[in-house]
Amino acid sequence: MKTSDNIYVETMIKSWDVEKNDIRKKLSKIYETSNEDIKKIISMLVEAEYELAIKQDNEIRKNGSTKDVNASNYEKENEKIMKMIGAL
Repeated sequence: MKTSDNIYVETMIKSWDVEKNDIRKKLSKIYETSNEDIKKIISMLVEAEYELAIKQDNEIRKNGSTKDVNASNYEKENEKIMKMIGAL
């Protein structure tokens, strides 16, 4: 049974996901116009997300797959910002 609290939490999570995706699309523009501290924070975020994608791929390979799905997708989706920070 859904309560008003459950509905509220679901709505907030969906809203956060939309906002997160919007910010992700603007990340390279934000990086270009930011000061050095913000650039470092964005670089740390991108690096951490990329490392997580690689770790996820390593776990998938432990289970017998040979694909680098997560890391490859992350590189494609974030190619511009990764080039900007010197990760590609």
